[in-house]
Amino acid sequence: MKKASIIINFDEKGDIIYNKDYDGSEWWRKYNDKRNEIYYKDSTGFEFWKEYDEKENEILYKDSTGFSYIKEYDNNRNVIHIKKSNGKESWHDYDEKGNEIHYKDSDGNEYWNEYEYFENGQIKSYKRFDK
Repeated sequence: MKKASIIINFDEKGDIIYNKDYDGSEWWRKYNDKRNEIYYKDSTGFEFWKEYDEKENEILYKDSTGFSYIKEYDNNRNVIHIKKSNGKESWHDYDEKGNEIHYKDSDGNEYWNEYEYFENGQIKSYKRFDK
C-alpha cells in the first residue's frame, strides 16, 4: 500500500479537525457546538483561540504570538469597530444593504464607498474615494 501524501480527518459534523500536508506540516482545529472554529494549532507551535457572541459573531481572537483583537458589531452583524492589541483600531459604517460606506482607522487612513444598484438590488458599480 502506498503512503498517503495528504491526510485529512473530519469530525462527525464534517469539519476538518486534522490535516497533514505533503510536506509534513500538520494542524489541528476545534469547534464549538455551533461549528465555529475556536482553536487552531499547527506543527510550528503557532496557536490561536476565538470567542463568539450569541449571534455567532467572532468577538475575540488571540494567538500564541501575543497578538489579539476584539470586534464589535451592529444589529445587522456588520463589524463596526476593531481594536487590536498593537493599539490599532478601525471603524466601519454601512448602508441599509450592509455594504461598507465608510472606513477610518487609527493610522489616519479613511475612505468612502459609493454603490450604484440595479433595480433588483444587485450592485452595478462601486467607487472608492480616499481621504
